[in-house]
Amino acid sequence: MLRRYAALALLVGLVSCNGAGTSVPVTQNAQSAPAGMGFSPALLPPMAPIRTEQGAIDGIDDRFVPPDGDTPTGGHGQTIDGKVPCLPTMGNAYHVHVFLGIVYRGQLMAVPDTIGMKEPGPEVDGFTNSAKCFYEIHTHDASGIVHLEVAEPHPLSSVVFKLKHVLDVWGVQHGEKSFGPFKGKIHVYVGNPTALGQTTVSAYAPFTGKHWTSIGLRSHEVIWIEIGKPYYNAAQLPPVTFYMEY
Repeated sequence: MLRRYAALALLVGLVSCNGAGTSVPVTQNAQSAPAGMGFSPALLPPMAPIRTEQGAIDGIDDRFVPPDGDTPTGGHGQTIDGKVPCLPTMGNAYHVHVFLGIVYRGQLMAVPDTIGMKEPGPEVDGFTNSAKCFYEIHTHDASGIVHLEVAEPHPLSSVVFKLKHVLDVWGVQHGEKSFGPFKGKIHVYVGNPTALGQTTVSAYAPFTGKHWTSIGLRSHEVIWIEIGKPYYNAAQLPPVTFYMEY
């Protein structure tokens, strides 16, 4: 049994990845697994801090189907949920960003780029900035940053969309024990900045509402979706630094 855990720890340490494909080695200061999980602490290597530079790849890329853009049930030009249109140009009257982190069995999976873009143009340095139309919810790269851009003005502190709108534009299938191609019980954590502006978010709390898809999206909010054991607890999840103002 001990030999099996040691082998698993070595395997996870070799394949764990965070940010632009950089390996995250198992280190001696890895924090302990949450109580009652029954896993060795070595199976939870610390994730490196997230820096959401333009064009970054935060996590293991191309693990969703399709690897980029929306699924067949997502947005392809039609208005989503009667609320989210696909527009010829991106609106900037209200323009904020959230970070979506998806962790499967202890490994960060990159959110696909070009979610919410119909017929996206060419990628330049990991960033796509052209499309036939843009949903008011979209991603330009695989950094985990979701852009919320609305033509009508709203206070930057207001909540215009919910997590459900992101998932519906993307079209990713999800339930209490699955997310896209990944199977396992879901744990969700949320972090919010103390003030608007460029910031680092590092304090997280478990979502305790009725359903996690109802989470309202705020400027520089961080949402972690963990699928399957072993789970990081709130204190083990890495800080996220936003390079943009809001």
